[in-house]
Order: sequence, then structure tokens, then C-alpha cells
Amino acid sequence: MITDISKILTVNADGIPGFLKSKPYWINWKPVCADGKVKKLPTYGEAVLRGRYWDTSGRTFAEAFRTMPEQGGVSLLLSMENPLACIDIDDCNGDDPRLLKILQLVPNAWHELSPSGYGVHVWGVLPDKKSYLLPGRNQIGYHGNEYEWYGSGRAITVTGHPLKEPTPLYYFRGNCLPDLTPAVSFCESLRPKMKEKPHRENISAAFSDELTESACLKNSFTTFSDAGPCSAADLQFSLPDNSTTLSTATQPAKTFFQKSLSTAPLPVESILQKAFACDPELQRMFYEGHSWQDKSREDFSFCCRLWFWLGSHGARAIETVFERSALYRRSKGAHYVGLTVRNAGKRWDGNYYGKRFL
Repeated sequence: MITDISKILTVNADGIPGFLKSKPYWINWKPVCADGKVKKLPTYGEAVLRGRYWDTSGRTFAEAFRTMPEQGGVSLLLSMENPLACIDIDDCNGDDPRLLKILQLVPNAWHELSPSGYGVHVWGVLPDKKSYLLPGRNQIGYHGNEYEWYGSGRAITVTGHPLKEPTPLYYFRGNCLPDLTPAVSFCESLRPKMKEKPHRENISAAFSDELTESACLKNSFTTFSDAGPCSAADLQFSLPDNSTTLSTATQPAKTFFQKSLSTAPLPVESILQKAFACDPELQRMFYEGHSWQDKSREDFSFCCRLWFWLGSHGARAIETVFERSALYRRSKGAHYVGLTVRNAGKRWDGNYYGKRFL
């Protein structure tokens, strides 16, 4: 991850294999500071690319290098239409066991430093990309704790800078990139396996007793049974007409995130079982972690989904679920979870139990 624009490595054109320069898969990128870190925006020269830019036609290296933005660089497009693939290893040096493992599997893989100078990109081709396409996805890749690998749906930066400490296993020679399949298969073997049907005890163990505090709210509202997946009628459930609530004058003063429905909510683990059955994407996020290009946006989407299901339990319950999920990243800092949950809560206008009372 880049934290200082002034320390971005410039492109070393001589360090990039000639046969790779001739491929029409090149675009540019430029750095933009946001949220205390530097993001790499894909561009054609200075023009920012939007949408599914990876499916657009790239250019040759010479064209991309000539129109390179100031302090920016060049990138290679990864899509289902070309065979390129890349393994990204953060905070890596030449004798890192993670890198040595990849080079044992693919000895002649070309690798280089990332723009920050602290990561390594290992390049190759993936002939059978479609075999890695999971149900319901249109991109392939995986963001794990030790490795990230990408085969489509993004562009990866290229610097051409060799490692400061050359690896003993590496001396690139040849006129093509090697097959990265053995290394990608190894990375995939590290992916957590999603459970078909989460067990109640497994979910219960993940949460502290503080989540049951909101269960003391009592009234006569109907609640759902937690047996089996919910139907469309369940999702359209609204509070009965004969429900009774405190008047605005008699309600105690509460902040936005302390307000909750006057229902007797189900335990968090019961709601999550129903949520996972109704929303496979929520279940995937919880158990498998990131698959989107923009991880922060995926975190926000996850929190929005949790507000729908767990809004009546409050922000702290949702923060706890987030921290127990595979999306949680300690590197983002202590403030990140709470900030993301509260920003998602601003869009909450109703949930599994009906609309909230303001």
C-alpha cells in the first residue's frame, strides 16, 4: 500500500520484458490521496477510466509510457479476454518464505517490486481462467492474508524494478510468461471454505454476551421463526396496526444510533442464520472475505446488509459481527469499523422487522 506519493517508484522500462511490452494490454494510472492513503486511479493518459475499464482495449507499452501521468505509471489490464494473471505479496523481500514458495511452484515467473517498493508482483498466464470463476461472480481472484491473486476485473501496476535482494531461485529468461496455474492453485487452497449451512453453535460462539442486552425489550409484536429460509413475504413484513409505542413526548432522549425498534428482537445468531439463507452474498462476505476491487466499498455494502438484518440491535452489535467476519482488517486501525458501520447506518430506513421509529 502506498502512503507517500513522493516515494512512488518510477517506471523502469528497461526492466520490463520486451515481449510483454508489445502486448496491447497497457493503460496508465495516477495517484490520488484519499482517507490517509494513496489510491491508484486507472487512466488513459490523464483521463480517468470508469466502469468496467478492464474490458476496454488497452495500448502498447510505448503509447502508455509516452502518455504517463506525472507521479503515475503504467498498468496491465487483467480480464477474461486475455491470459494474464498476477500474484501480489505485500511487505515482501527477496528471502521471504511466501515468495520462495511461489517461485518453487513456478520457478521462471517474472516478478518485480510494486510502486510502494515494499510489495512484489509475480506475473504469469492463466490459460483456464473460467475454471476459477465461482458461482454468481464475474471476476476471478482472491484477497487473502498472505497472498492476493488476480486474473480479471482490474489492472495491476508494473514498475520493472527488480527486488533489492534478488531471490536465489530466480533468473528470468525466455520470451513468454510461464503458466501460473500451480501457484494460483496453491493460493486458492488457502481460501477459507464457505460452510453450506452455518451451525447455530458456530455463530453463537462468535459473539459476546453484550449482544443479548437488547433482547430485554419486550412487547406483543409477532416475530419470525428462525427455522428455514425466509420468503418474499418475510422481507416485506411490517409492524401490526395495533402496535403501541411511546409518544414522542414520553420517549427518553437517545442518539441516532441508540434508537432501536420497540420489538422483542431475535438473538443475533438466529437472525444471522436467516440472513445467510436469504442473502448468499452476505454469507460469502462473512466467511470468505473480500472479492471486490474496492475493499472499502465492499465493507460498506456488508455493513448496509447487516443494518437491514440487525438494525434493532444497534451499531455495537453490527461492529462485533464485522470484527468476527473475514472482511475485518486490523491494518485499517481501531476507528475504521465503527466509522464504516455508522456511515452505513445513515442509509438505514427500515429492516427485517419493519421501519424504525425516529
